[in-house]
Amino acid sequence: MKNHKIILYILIFTALSLGLTRLIISNNMSTSGTVLGKVSEELSKYQTENLLLSEKVLNLSSFLNISKKADKLGFQPKKTAYSITSVLPIAVKP
Repeated sequence: MKNHKIILYILIFTALSLGLTRLIISNNMSTSGTVLGKVSEELSKYQTENLLLSEKVLNLSSFLNISKKADKLGFQPKKTAYSITSVLPIAVKP
């Protein structure tokens, strides 16, 4: 009879400890969901900002923009090209 009471107490204790463990884990998961949402919002904000900055960099580094800035600074395009060496043929006919 005493063995049955010990087993019953062990089973009740196990059930309560498992329920408490489940409660603690679910509470931790629910709070991490809000943190995950905040991180996701920040990530999308930074991705948008990165996209805008890369578009700005591409715009500023375009040849049209560079030539406009060179014109404003007074640079003139070179009419003739000079070469130190002559152009060699790619293949020589035997």
